[in-house]
Amino acid sequence: MQHPMTPVSRRFILAGAAVTAASLIIPIGVRQSRAAETEITDWIAIAPNGEVTLALSQPEVGQGSYTALPQILADELDADWQRVKIRFATGKAAYKIAFRQEAPAQKEGASMSTTALYGRLRTAGAAARDVLTRAAAQSWNIDVVQCHTENGFVINARGESLSYGELAAAAANLPLNADPPLKDSSAFRLIGKPLARLDTPAKCDGSAIFGMDVAVPGMLNAAIKTARSVTGELTAIKNETDILKMAGVRAVVKIAALAIANEDAGTQHPQLPYLSRYNAVCVVADQFWQAKRALDALEVTFEGGAAGDLSTARIDAMLAGALDAEHGVTALVRGQPREILERRSAAVIERRFVLPHIAHAPLEPVNATASYKHGSVEVWGSIQSVTACQQAVAQAVGCAPDDVKVNVTFLGGSFGRKIVPDYVLQAVQASKAVGRPVKLIRSREEDIQHDVFRPNAGGRFRAVLDERGYPLAVHARVAGQ
Repeated sequence: MQHPMTPVSRRFILAGAAVTAASLIIPIGVRQSRAAETEITDWIAIAPNGEVTLALSQPEVGQGSYTALPQILADELDADWQRVKIRFATGKAAYKIAFRQEAPAQKEGASMSTTALYGRLRTAGAAARDVLTRAAAQSWNIDVVQCHTENGFVINARGESLSYGELAAAAANLPLNADPPLKDSSAFRLIGKPLARLDTPAKCDGSAIFGMDVAVPGMLNAAIKTARSVTGELTAIKNETDILKMAGVRAVVKIAALAIANEDAGTQHPQLPYLSRYNAVCVVADQFWQAKRALDALEVTFEGGAAGDLSTARIDAMLAGALDAEHGVTALVRGQPREILERRSAAVIERRFVLPHIAHAPLEPVNATASYKHGSVEVWGSIQSVTACQQAVAQAVGCAPDDVKVNVTFLGGSFGRKIVPDYVLQAVQASKAVGRPVKLIRSREEDIQHDVFRPNAGGRFRAVLDERGYPLAVHARVAGQ
């Protein structure tokens, strides 16, 4: 499905406004002053010394977007790859992509980042290269065709050169070409080349910032205990007074279950909610270990939420029944496999394969830092969908999505789990309750037990082989929740 390209604008909004926040979300490279940079497009800013800062709109979950997407931009820009810096960026329409029939959103999923952004990033890089070249031509009072770009410089026919840093201010005053000429693939220096990953050094020396590494001024820490099921209710906290006397403990906060409509689901999943599905309680303290120790000592009672006869055995039986059912939705028929299987029933080979309900279990448990203040919210963390986070938080606190600022860090794994911001909503509730920024971390046990689980699925495959051992007829039935 083709989607219209978002027009390139001048503004370049990057995640994190305060100095502390900026240091969290620029984990690689020199933290130079933003005031010294000139914004050329939504994706590109250039400093007077020639350093180029590229915006990364997609989260880095380990899949390599931190390198792959900037190398597309840098190639079309003709930037010096050794002088490129990367920033996680949020909040612009240009950063949104669309999956299938879903509405555009800033998120990563379905291995679509490069596919969805390849053309857009090439155009952005080429547009910036075009205005830099025109600025140089005006400076030399020559025709633009007498200029070419190379490794962060514009060079004229006489061999004179101007760096991108020298040209950025003038280039920013020129109109951007909405359809700039793109490089021929034969001229690629970076695209398609096996470059070293830009995030490797930071992940080796420990300087990479993940959600659990976030620290903002005045921040408290929270540990959480959750009802066993979505219908469980928190009915009693027996020793709250004693818990509040423990070292570092600031508050015991009840976390309410929330059901948030997914406004970005489009036509494919119009009813899919972003669920903070469980009632819970958290302890907020100065340090996480203080919060965790206090939570372990907290005596709470959750009632309700009986699973009835639902169990692993029951679910397996339901799946087996579906695989043996006579009727289903026919996906594909070629030839007459049923007839062949019936005629040669004695030779039929049958196998069943089943995948159980599983948790995503990313290496970094889900966590988020939130600061609720005067009806607006700022969030930091391992967040896979900026748009989902903005919309869910906005509905939860009753503000506009634009009043929710999201700062994305590196993600310590996700496998799709962190696209659902239920854990962010819990951090927001805790922050609102105590009036200070709160970093909420789920323990490994909490993360596994309250995941958004991948549903079970199974397949029943029946086949007959010919004389050479190749399939003559195959029948496959697939079922799942």
